[in-house]
Amino acid sequence: MAQTSDRPLSSRTLWRQFYQAYRLVLRLVRLPVWTVLSVLPYTRPCRNWTFKQSLTLYICHDIVDTEARVGLTEELTFNPGKDGDRFHTIDPFNSEFYRGPLLPSSVHPTKIGGVWFPTTPAAIDKNGTYVLWIHGGAFVTGNGRSDTCRRPANYLLSNAGVDAVFSVQYRLSGYGDIVTAYLYLTRTLNISLNSLVIAGNSSGANLVIAFVRYAEQVMPQIGRPLCAVAVSPWVAPLETAIPDYTRTKDYSAEYVAESFHQWGSRTYQPPGGLNEPDVPYVTLLGHPFFTSVPILVTFGECEALSADITTWAEEAQGIRGNSVEIYCDLNGIHASLFVGEMMGWELSARHISSVIGDFIHSRLDSSGTTAVYPNVRQE
Repeated sequence: MAQTSDRPLSSRTLWRQFYQAYRLVLRLVRLPVWTVLSVLPYTRPCRNWTFKQSLTLYICHDIVDTEARVGLTEELTFNPGKDGDRFHTIDPFNSEFYRGPLLPSSVHPTKIGGVWFPTTPAAIDKNGTYVLWIHGGAFVTGNGRSDTCRRPANYLLSNAGVDAVFSVQYRLSGYGDIVTAYLYLTRTLNISLNSLVIAGNSSGANLVIAFVRYAEQVMPQIGRPLCAVAVSPWVAPLETAIPDYTRTKDYSAEYVAESFHQWGSRTYQPPGGLNEPDVPYVTLLGHPFFTSVPILVTFGECEALSADITTWAEEAQGIRGNSVEIYCDLNGIHASLFVGEMMGWELSARHISSVIGDFIHSRLDSSGTTAVYPNVRQE
């Protein structure tokens, strides 16, 4: 779904280096001001934050804004690198599994990769709990590797009581790669559906909800996971490119710069716009649906898009038969599972992962018989 657009002048090699150097100098000039603002509680973005949380937010916001204005997306590779034997490649499955909004057009199912945390399971434990993790990055950054997904995976392993996490390296262009990863876990490795959780943060959480809709409405034969977890889901990504939309949002306590959201929105939107049937798979807000998959939605009180997340979650709760739980992290920020270790939100990240663990294990306790699919042929 991503499109190739004209890159800004600042993304060209010479200008990029100049612009990044300029932003670094500007950052150093601003650092004393940010430090002073972070010393006193009443001048921090949120007065209940610590000095470290306030200062790192200013710094991270500037770094993210620089990245967005440079506008370079990541190149994915199948070189295992430092992930070694924890990295695996997966061939696409039969074309019959990619239908509806996944019907191949400009984006065809292809080989993808993924990384296991903490290690590749020697054997699948039928009593184990496994998480398919979908990273965020506004559909323009991120790669599912240890450098971006080690922290959320470790929080889930340490505090949510899961046995293993498989982080998918997907193309930043649609849902087909998520289906491929899901089938790899459930049909190649024979992980029980009642042992599998699909989870993600930010734009990855958008894909989590889209996948649940796909499994519910288009391809129920692939089976439904035990439950789904959406951490700070981006529920209206295409609307973010509209200036009037972002002007209504408060980015004062947000490390994800407005420019970053706009960059992701412009890149993700097809040149000709979305086909009408595809809209609910991208714009979650205003498009609730019935699902038998229990969903946990978590977000930080101070993140810019918290009101949209709350509205969407309440819309989903309003559908009869849905089981949707909402957890708001008081004074929290966007996707602290991802940045908690870096920005002073370790306690928040640990608590959220514990909430996720309680949710998962409450579903394990109430689940019925397991469902395991036989191996199927891959193309």
